[in-house]
Amino acid sequence: MLAYEVVERSGLQLKFEQSLAECDAVIVQDYNKGLVTQAFFDMIREARVPVIVDPNRYHSVRYAGTVVTPNLEEARIVSGVSCESEEALQRLPEIAAGIFARHAVEHVVITLGEHGIALCERTGEIRTCPVAQTHEVYDVSGAGDTVAAVLGGMLAGKADLWTACLIANAAGSIVVGKMGTATTTRSEIQHLLDANDLSLPAELSQ
Repeated sequence: MLAYEVVERSGLQLKFEQSLAECDAVIVQDYNKGLVTQAFFDMIREARVPVIVDPNRYHSVRYAGTVVTPNLEEARIVSGVSCESEEALQRLPEIAAGIFARHAVEHVVITLGEHGIALCERTGEIRTCPVAQTHEVYDVSGAGDTVAAVLGGMLAGKADLWTACLIANAAGSIVVGKMGTATTTRSEIQHLLDANDLSLPAELSQ
């Protein structure tokens, strides 16, 4: 309750509410510092734009939105499934089902490190895409942020979620090959897609 009161006093919640109408998408990065509360998600349910949530494994809040984007270890913990980290990849369907049972999200996108990315649906369907390129991983810092940001940008541009996942997977693969919290570019992403024989829909390749 204290965290919620701090947000109220700071005026951040009011400013966020006022800004929602001007947003094409909302990206929530939860660092479990007190800003992202249950009241925040109750409010965000009213947003009529895509909502992308990068969760925190140690936060007990009930997430809500269009898509939640944990890495595999975060997904294991957030799902409540009792298994060891080494078992998580084999128990992906159970982990995805656990997240859907606990959180009011429409889709789950799980980043799988060297195994790529998985788009999980409430129906039980899981589509996976392997990592877009094989190279030495220099620094994973910011990889999850990159995936969430690209998903947000793609969905704001009306791309379908699977296409957004392919692009986000490529972008994440590029940044882990750079030192520090790096960024990528449109040309780098396009080059990687071409190298992996992945093409964008015509309306997104302009």
